[in-house]
Amino acid sequence: MTFVGVLDEPPLARVDAHGAVAFLDATWSLDWWIGGDDRWYVPRRESTIRQTLVDDRPVVRTAMRVPGGDAVLYAYGIAGSGSAEPAVVIEMENDSPAPFVVAFVAREVQSIAVEGSVVRVEGRAAMVMPRAAGRWGRRTRRWAGVVGGGGGGPGG
Repeated sequence: MTFVGVLDEPPLARVDAHGAVAFLDATWSLDWWIGGDDRWYVPRRESTIRQTLVDDRPVVRTAMRVPGGDAVLYAYGIAGSGSAEPAVVIEMENDSPAPFVVAFVAREVQSIAVEGSVVRVEGRAAMVMPRAAGRWGRRTRRWAGVVGGGGGGPGG
């Protein structure tokens, strides 16, 4: 487990060995799945997970094998500016020739809503994506999924 945050501030979140992010000021966590042409790749179930820090900086890089290469998740903290508070940034990289979709899964949530590119968990803006999710779903009160990305794979 690795903590992420910004200098001179308490940690914002912890990243587990599979790349799931647990926010220290919340009761929920964020996981990720990759939809390839052949199946869904769930980091907790895969044996091909590798995790490192990028150039010994507080940037956690979690890579998982998918057909032809890797799906890579980066997690790191950024300082706030103006009225914005410090935040955790999660970036996905497709280091393979095949397209895939990304599902971000919020676990242990009571309420979730998607408003364009903003995902609200427990009434609070929890995720801002570069564009609106292609689709999203909810299954019980224990987890909800948001699918972003596009091109190829299930739901692409």
